[in-house]
Amino acid sequence: MATRPPTPKLPKRADLFDRPEVVKAIHACRLRIAANLRRLRAAEGWSQEVAAEKIGIHAIHLVRLEGGQPDVKLSTLVAAALAYNIEPRALLRPQRTRRR
Repeated sequence: MATRPPTPKLPKRADLFDRPEVVKAIHACRLRIAANLRRLRAAEGWSQEVAAEKIGIHAIHLVRLEGGQPDVKLSTLVAAALAYNIEPRALLRPQRTRRR
């Protein structure tokens, strides 16, 4: 009887967070998303409550997202992009710095 080769171990989420380069990249993305959400909301003149309602999330969740705290679900990114009438990838773009 032939033996099967061992099944490769799938990486766990915790394994990703053991890699400093991944943690650094995630942190940078969170900060970009937070800054873009704040900028877009300010450009519309919306309060956090109004923006959260238009996105379809609780205002407390938007406060956290704008603070760069939680991981963002893809569905939340898409809902935010729809609320602001932009492509979801625009939320990941770095802010352009203004030169004086």
